[in-house]
Amino acid sequence: MNPATIALIYNNVTFRFFHPDPYQNDHSLPGRVIFRSGEMVLEVLGGHRPQVVIIGHACQQPQHPFLPTQSYWFEGVDQNGEPIRGYWADVGIAWVGIWHEDGEEYHFSFILNPANATPVTDDE
Repeated sequence: MNPATIALIYNNVTFRFFHPDPYQNDHSLPGRVIFRSGEMVLEVLGGHRPQVVIIGHACQQPQHPFLPTQSYWFEGVDQNGEPIRGYWADVGIAWVGIWHEDGEEYHFSFILNPANATPVTDDE
């Protein structure tokens, strides 16, 4: 029997953060994303914290009669106890969202490149 894929790990992900103040610079940080059933884990490295890990749980919006598919997004909080919360959704070519940290609200985005995906199977 072939092992089933239970997760995909995307390495070399670049997270772009857009500061709400137009006079502040936007910035990018490296990290990785783990996509598994019902949740997506964002691991962001660097910045003024060594590592931020947000486990986002899938949320669904009721089906709208004029939309072709069910809408969903992910939301979660930092697992290291920092007061950080994120919400994000797939918009087709990228994932975009809102990041709350230190009383500031940032927009952020990242792209999952299939070439950087490593499957994790149930026999590992």
